[in-house]
Amino acid sequence: MIYDKEAYLRGLKDVYAQEIREGLGFWAEHGMDWEQGGIVTYLDRDGNWYCDEKQGWFTGRAMYAFARAYSDVYPDPRFLAAAENLYDFMVRRQFDPATGKLYHNMTRGGRPIDSDLIPDVTYPAISTALHDEGFAVMGLSELYRATGRQDVKNTLSRVLDTALFLYRNPRYLIDGTRSEEGALPKPALSTLMTLLCAVQTARACDPEREAYYTGLLAGLRGSCWRKGFIQKTSRWSTAARRSSTPSLNWDGTGRAAAGSGCFITSAARPPSAYCRI
Repeated sequence: MIYDKEAYLRGLKDVYAQEIREGLGFWAEHGMDWEQGGIVTYLDRDGNWYCDEKQGWFTGRAMYAFARAYSDVYPDPRFLAAAENLYDFMVRRQFDPATGKLYHNMTRGGRPIDSDLIPDVTYPAISTALHDEGFAVMGLSELYRATGRQDVKNTLSRVLDTALFLYRNPRYLIDGTRSEEGALPKPALSTLMTLLCAVQTARACDPEREAYYTGLLAGLRGSCWRKGFIQKTSRWSTAARRSSTPSLNWDGTGRAAAGSGCFITSAARPPSAYCRI
């Protein structure tokens, strides 16, 4: 039997499309709060709510899933209605008037609340992390692509501007301190991951501002490189130089010997020059 790659991929696409339609159909029927807006995540396997609190990060993620599925998988009117419902809930209920940040945890009606529903875990009303904003940017981007609504685009810019301000001023929500001019952000890698995905999605859905988003991505990639590679590999280099373990194959020249599987760590090289040796 001759393997038909194209036929296999078409069949796989149909399988995934059906899974998406059924999965999002379940959430549209059981998770969406069509009365008060937003979405509830505390469902049992039959779709019954066992808590009606709402999470800000999930508002954006669900908006992204519904809007993108509507555009790229199956134009089910329920999916677009769900995405617009989530957008309306976000605009009406989720913005903190004092900081512009999105609430992280809310009551069913959208009032910010700290939650300890899960033992030993607290979901704060407002989180200092940027996952709520990152996922919101992704959801708003896809909703804008699906509808072309200018108000959605304006909200997208508002949320992204807030996220970038807090990214560059990480202590602002804690004590109101702003970073010094020119100071380099030192975010967690999870924050960089979220913002990179968010800006990439925005660029794909808003081609009119492609140059702006590309510039943001360049800056975020630089931060990711400093945080995730140069700082860590510098520590590894120091540890390796001090180590007497022969298997490290350290040759004393500031780089790993050929075949050792380590990374070149010279900070003078541009990111594209870093590679395994």
